Amino acid sequence: MATELLAGRYRLGPKIGEGALSVVYRAHDVTMGRDVAVKVLRAELAKDEALRSRFLQQAHAAAQLSHSNIVEILQTGEHAGRPYIVMEYLPEPDLKEIIVRYAPLPEDKVAQMGIDCCRALEYAHRRGLVHRDVKPQNILFDANGHAKLADFGIAAAVGQPTLSSRGTVLGTAAYMAPEQAQGMPAITQSDIYSLGCVLYEAVTGRPPFQSRSAEEVMRRHVHERPAPVRSLNPAISPSLEFIINKAMAKDPARRYRTASEMLTDLQKVAAGVELDRTGVLPGAVRAAPVRVETPPQPQPTASRLEAPARRAPATLALALVGALLLLIGIAWLTKQAFYPGRAPNLVQVPSVKALTLHEAKRKLAAHGLQVGKITFKESELYDEGVVIDQRPKMGSTVEAGTQVSLVLNRGKQTVQMVEVTGLTLEEAIKRLEQAGLTLGEVERRYDDKLPAGRVIGQAVDPGTGIESGQPVDLIVSKGPQPTPQSSTPQDTTQERQERTEESDDGSEAAVAYPDVDVQDQTPAKSLDEEHTYQIRITVLGRKPQQEILILAQDALGKRIDVLRERLDPQSSRVVKVALKGLSTIDVYHEGRLVFHRVVPRSGGVESPGVGAGGGIGSSIQ
Repeated sequence: MATELLAGRYRLGPKIGEGALSVVYRAHDVTMGRDVAVKVLRAELAKDEALRSRFLQQAHAAAQLSHSNIVEILQTGEHAGRPYIVMEYLPEPDLKEIIVRYAPLPEDKVAQMGIDCCRALEYAHRRGLVHRDVKPQNILFDANGHAKLADFGIAAAVGQPTLSSRGTVLGTAAYMAPEQAQGMPAITQSDIYSLGCVLYEAVTGRPPFQSRSAEEVMRRHVHERPAPVRSLNPAISPSLEFIINKAMAKDPARRYRTASEMLTDLQKVAAGVELDRTGVLPGAVRAAPVRVETPPQPQPTASRLEAPARRAPATLALALVGALLLLIGIAWLTKQAFYPGRAPNLVQVPSVKALTLHEAKRKLAAHGLQVGKITFKESELYDEGVVIDQRPKMGSTVEAGTQVSLVLNRGKQTVQMVEVTGLTLEEAIKRLEQAGLTLGEVERRYDDKLPAGRVIGQAVDPGTGIESGQPVDLIVSKGPQPTPQSSTPQDTTQERQERTEESDDGSEAAVAYPDVDVQDQTPAKSLDEEHTYQIRITVLGRKPQQEILILAQDALGKRIDVLRERLDPQSSRVVKVALKGLSTIDVYHEGRLVFHRVVPRSGGVESPGVGAGGGIGSSIQ
């Protein structure tokens, strides 16, 4: 559709985005002389009549929204049986791209973006429309930097059952509210939860939950709590952390009731006002007013007026004393019922994060608190030996003398190097992982003693102390050195060991590890920018139809099937893949990992523990 004139006025240009449901093109409105964005429902989904009808119905509903923080829908319609939506074109990168490049983002920018989104949601919710798909990819920006929410009503149009059955819900699982993940209808608080997930990712650089499986991500939304915001980014204020936590409460009733409420708190943070997150302390119990009943007095006659007048002050005084004693009694009973001992001395818990244990003890003692249970955890964000988390949290109101549990950063752990010589490469990888280590560079050499595939050397001697998670370089046997070709056609035993292995049917066919070469086509770019890698693989040996699998994984954990093919000996394939951030490229030959590289490699960047082989940085030749 990229070259057609849609609706007689929109000339479709290049594809600028796509999702599970639709494809987005940049287009030119020849009538108005302006650029627009055109979203077209995917052809395979457009075949569903009910789906197409709901798509258009919700698109028409979304077109009725007119707000400065909502992407304007200019026209809806149907072309060649495929529904489309024409929207204003915003050339600035979406929030997802900004997060990938620059996260964690500054607090003031995140707060302002949240304010813009809350205004959009508050406007739409008052008109009965729930977004259902709030995520960074749907948050765009105008030329002045103001956020605009896109795709209102589209998720509602397709319906969750249809999506789940088709498997196309994967793209939004990272921001899905627990009730949506459980198959219940989305509500306005579902949008608030999703926005909380977006803010979480903006200030930490990662979604609240990550997994290779969308189903696992949704399960974690329902049952687990994400890592605390300030444990990932200590620079974020407790107030913004409170807003994110409240928006992401599992129970919708514990979230903000409306987007307007969340907007109010975000505006306070943007203005530098610290939120009161401690709640309201119960006030003193007030004694109920006592009404003293006096018996009716007979009407005095003229002859009795003088005597009662003289007794009035004494009677009034006795009544006041009685009332006072009654009040004192009620107050005493109330105190015994609600405060049987001395009234508790309430204090606020201070923050002791980034302090040493000695400093934390001293600070807590100054506030009338004690150190409780101490546990240890590894963190790269703090110095070794300092506090990285505490319970109760800073700002909590507790009784004096309460114990505060602390989590200290234990730093990198040292483990003992294990013996892997003589094992197969697969066995060596497992043993290294069990010891808390990863596989490093793998060099292959001819060896007359050990058969091909066995480890003949390791860079670190067994029993040596080594930092946990470090890659260990290995030398793997290629088998005996082949002898030169003789005049006889028969192979020597050494040649057969090097060049043949038994196939599934018992026959022998020559095999060899393929040659793999990876070239960064854009080496001058920074780590956060997109790099294009050219991968050339040449199949060796004599065995026909050798199975080749090339997999790539980017910094966000997204796996890409680059090549899956069976190739004959001496044939080559050249493929390209675009990746952002620190990524990995794996090559499997006949089901075995034969190549693993962490890219980009400029500046000696390596990533321990990434991918199946950890920090392998070169080809396995």
